[in-house]
Amino acid sequence: MKIQYRLWLGDEGEKVLGNGPVALLKGIASTGSLSASSRQMGMSYSKAWHVIRRLEQHLGLELVVRRVGGSRGGGATLTADAAELIERYEVFCEEVEQFIENAYSEHLGDWLESRGNRNPD
Repeated sequence: MKIQYRLWLGDEGEKVLGNGPVALLKGIASTGSLSASSRQMGMSYSKAWHVIRRLEQHLGLELVVRRVGGSRGGGATLTADAAELIERYEVFCEEVEQFIENAYSEHLGDWLESRGNRNPD
């Protein structure tokens, strides 16, 4: 058996920061475009902007800088705060995952394994 969980930060009962918004930000970083990032995720452009604006509002941080189209085309880049947020969120998730795995092993995993290996008579 393997432990499964979902992790996100919320505000007033609303999911704010989790794997989806982080993947959207990482896509912007790699493509230079919110449109391309949202397409990669199968998300509409307007939904993607809603996610980014909501995230910025709840965190009180500017995360994405838009470049309006023109002869050179538009695009989007991440702020330094967004890059640091991604890095910190990923480290946080790694530590939480390790904690959960350790707690599972200590409290349930080893116990369940020892019970499951008993041979019924």
